[in-house]
Amino acid sequence: ESTRRAESLLKLLGKMISPDGAREVLVSSGHWLPHESIRMHQSGVTQSFPENVSLAAEELAKGAKDAEDPDQAIRQDLTHLKVFMIDDVGTREVDDGISVEELGEGRVRIWAHVADPSSWLQPG
Repeated sequence: ESTRRAESLLKLLGKMISPDGAREVLVSSGHWLPHESIRMHQSGVTQSFPENVSLAAEELAKGAKDAEDPDQAIRQDLTHLKVFMIDDVGTREVDDGISVEELGEGRVRIWAHVADPSSWLQPG
């Protein structure tokens, strides 16, 4: 019954009857943030943090804004690319991804994205 109602709603809204169509509706209606995905929800990945954790992160971020980036000279802004995470389904640290950039004339560039939090965070 709920599947039939969801399909009817997606049709009414002119969306694909697919997980992508459902996600698009959830994001555009403000129920999900743009970075959320169905797989994240199915895996139980938390979308929010307790207030004390958020406050601690904000304090750390204040100091990080003035920190010097040792890799600044080679860093590129790739936020315009859609990155597909390739970590194992059981991973506790989602930090590896790939993306494809169209260069024109049938050429593409494949990017490998690997997070390096240890360059910014100290143990403990």
